[in-house]
Amino acid sequence: GRILNGLVLEGESEEVQLSFSALERLGCQEEAEPTNAYNKGPVAPLEDERILQKARDFLKQLNRKATSESARQVLITTGIWNIHENLELKRFNIPLTFSP
Repeated sequence: GRILNGLVLEGESEEVQLSFSALERLGCQEEAEPTNAYNKGPVAPLEDERILQKARDFLKQLNRKATSESARQVLITTGIWNIHENLELKRFNIPLTFSP
């Protein structure tokens, strides 16, 4: 099942799982950063914009502002992220654990 920092999403619908993954993507962005400029990762710009829009729509369903700060707050509140999450590591998909 899908696990985000200890939160088990296995029993949740695929839609909810994808929405939380999209929130992580949006949460890594700087507020002043144009959404179409975020193509630093392995996702193509058009696909990335689709993911970011999914996150914004999910935030609206939660009656939250569709911003990266709001995404970070939801991720922190749910325990998926901690308040000191390293956004650069998340942004570039740098692994935090390594096998021996």
